[in-house]
Amino acid sequence: VIEFETGNVLIGSVSRLYMSNKCLLIADHKSVDKQIHIFNKNDFSYLTSIGNFGEGPEEITVMGCLAIDEAHHQLYVSDHAKQKIFSYDMDSVMVDSLYKPQVKTAMNETLFPSEYQYINDTLSIAVLIKPTSTSTFNQFLGRWNMNTGEMIPMKYTHPDIQKKRITFAASEKAGIYVECYTRHDLMTICSLDGELLLSLI
Repeated sequence: VIEFETGNVLIGSVSRLYMSNKCLLIADHKSVDKQIHIFNKNDFSYLTSIGNFGEGPEEITVMGCLAIDEAHHQLYVSDHAKQKIFSYDMDSVMVDSLYKPQVKTAMNETLFPSEYQYINDTLSIAVLIKPTSTSTFNQFLGRWNMNTGEMIPMKYTHPDIQKKRITFAASEKAGIYVECYTRHDLMTICSLDGELLLSLI
């Protein structure tokens, strides 16, 4: 059991954790106030909260995933209601309580990332969503260029799985990604170019 020094910060039941070099970030998807809480990674002391909930210009309406650009100390936050990705300067949010994010890029409504691992501005490994109706969609892994908006599906997809529901992790250092199928007892390991290296059942 790890006790966090949350002070007056309340964290809801629908939360996701993200790790950076220095911080632990908790994305609270049910918050009606600040949606992202930042803690010291080493001692779990509370640092600050960002990401105002709302429909205003710098507010987040429907928060998606978070991604971290360690090299430039940037935090990217998806807003699926506005179809935008906001950029927060991590150094600035620590010292400026009135800091306002910038729009990093717009998302395409017909094909967009639901979650992604940022490598650089021209390469993110992403779970891509392609809506097929008002209530159905296809899901697959791809390479996403945040600068141009280009999304290229990975070369390999398992031939026997028709309705994919996946999660993944990627390693730039190892040059691979691991794709796990939530409805199947299957895991595939591929190169960052989408070439199959190993399939585990």
